[in-house]
Amino acid sequence: MIEISVDRDYDGMRLDRFIQKAAGLGRNTAQKLLRKGEVRINGIRSEAGTLLKEGDTVRIYGAEEKKAPAVSFDESLGGVDVLYEDEFILAVNKPAYLPTQPMKGSRDCLSERVKNHLKPVVEEYGGRFIPAPVNRLDFETSGTVLCGKTPAAARALSEMLREERIEKHYTALCSGKLEKTLRLEDWAAKDSSKNRMVIYPERREGTSRMLGIYRGIGTCREMSLVDAKLITGKTHQIRVQLANTGYPLINDYKYGNRRVNDAFREEYGVERLLLHCSEVSFSLWYAPGSIRICCELPEEMKRLVEKIGFDRNKI
Repeated sequence: MIEISVDRDYDGMRLDRFIQKAAGLGRNTAQKLLRKGEVRINGIRSEAGTLLKEGDTVRIYGAEEKKAPAVSFDESLGGVDVLYEDEFILAVNKPAYLPTQPMKGSRDCLSERVKNHLKPVVEEYGGRFIPAPVNRLDFETSGTVLCGKTPAAARALSEMLREERIEKHYTALCSGKLEKTLRLEDWAAKDSSKNRMVIYPERREGTSRMLGIYRGIGTCREMSLVDAKLITGKTHQIRVQLANTGYPLINDYKYGNRRVNDAFREEYGVERLLLHCSEVSFSLWYAPGSIRICCELPEEMKRLVEKIGFDRNKI
């Protein structure tokens, strides 16, 4: 029998997830024990979806606690550009061309760098909790990424993302003159065969809602700088919504204009998708008030928009 006391880091966690994390049980083993009634909270047989409270005592009969697997740290990887950090939250600036998660053939990614930065946290939890990004940015996209430094913080941030309670702003360079503010609401579904999103003006089976507000910051040479405020946050949302409205992102060959992109690359020698997560804000759950985390454009992007002819001071 395993007996575990629930501390504040696991307050509000589902019972099935808790016994997997805290006792190191596999998912199938955990589900089998729950079905057999071998898991009890404060002496009472409990269901998988029961939410735990700080101070609860969980007993697991017929199981042996397993050691967490050893966690390795690769000190040769680069560090992280910290935007904000406190006891619960870490916000970092992801550079373009660094994947958020490991890619085939390379271990270097933002997740590994965050793990290295928070090595004391990983060691404190004995390897059973590894802080990691809760939001992802595409390979070429730069900007703000959030991480929870405790299990409870990671759950809180993930829940706020799902419930659209984190406001996100992106800066993008697009084709065409966007001189007004657009409120775009669409319904989207993924075409897995082409790895792209397809949007529709009305809800259909298998679609999810996309809602964003796009404000032109400035125009120059048939291009626009745009502030994109995402209410939702779906795959490729900014790219597909702006392209569908006639303002495709520069260097976006999936949804954009090949002729425009080829000409831009030839003139400026820049190949990356010009998209940057410039700001996130949300209400704090562990203290009164809210937080706003800003991330300046990368210097190379600032130089580029200035070279095009935009006013750098207005970005």
